[in-house]
Amino acid sequence: MKHLAMVLAVSLGVMCGCDDGAGDDDLEPDPYYLDMDGDGYCPAGRDWEGDGDCTDPEDQQHVNWDCDDTDPGVYAGPPLVEEECDGIDNNCEGGIDEGLYQSCPCDCPEPRAFDLRCTHGEWPVCDCDVLCDSV
Repeated sequence: MKHLAMVLAVSLGVMCGCDDGAGDDDLEPDPYYLDMDGDGYCPAGRDWEGDGDCTDPEDQQHVNWDCDDTDPGVYAGPPLVEEECDGIDNNCEGGIDEGLYQSCPCDCPEPRAFDLRCTHGEWPVCDCDVLCDSV
């Protein structure tokens, strides 16, 4: 019954940003249900059929699978997208460049590695003179 209601809703234009105009010629699909960047994900869910939309009932996940539908490298997955140091929320978890560190090995008075954090899409310079002076 739920499947029938969903099919009826799509048929009647409930899931699209339709005009209240004179006919069916002016129907415009709601971008929430379209895969605008071709990565297989819509804000509404995943495009399991590969037809460019997420209007089929099995596609509906009611989560924001694609928080930037202009960039095919940004979606919540699966498969899970790895966060990159680029100033973008690649995995749709609400943070930018979260949890990204790289090691900076230095020979201070004794060997030591410093963790450098990606900030605003850039890695800080691994300057051992400055880092060793900070300890």
